[in-house]
Amino acid sequence: RSTARDLLRWAAMQAGITDSPLAAAMKKCQQPRTRTGRPGEKAALGWLLSSAKAGAIVWHNGGTGGTGSWTGVIRERKTAVIVLANGTEEIDDIGLH
Repeated sequence: RSTARDLLRWAAMQAGITDSPLAAAMKKCQQPRTRTGRPGEKAALGWLLSSAKAGAIVWHNGGTGGTGSWTGVIRERKTAVIVLANGTEEIDDIGLH
C-alpha cells in the first residue's frame, strides 16, 4: 500500500531530483546487467532500460487486482513519470511517451 505522495517522493529519489541515503544503491540498481532480447532494451536489477530521444528511460510496470502501474525515470533530465490505471489494459506505451 502506498499513497500518491509516497510514489512521487520515491520517483523523485529514483530520478535524482531529491537526495536520499539510498541514492548510490538506487543508481546501482539502474545499471544495465543483461539484454532482454528486444531491440534497444536491457535489464537492470528490477528495472528495464529503453533508449528514447529524451535519453535512457529506466522503467518498470506491474499490475494486480484489475489495476496497472508504470514508473519511469530519465536521470539525465531529472524526470520521473508514474502512470496508474484502473484497468488491465497495457499502459507501457503511455508511460514511454
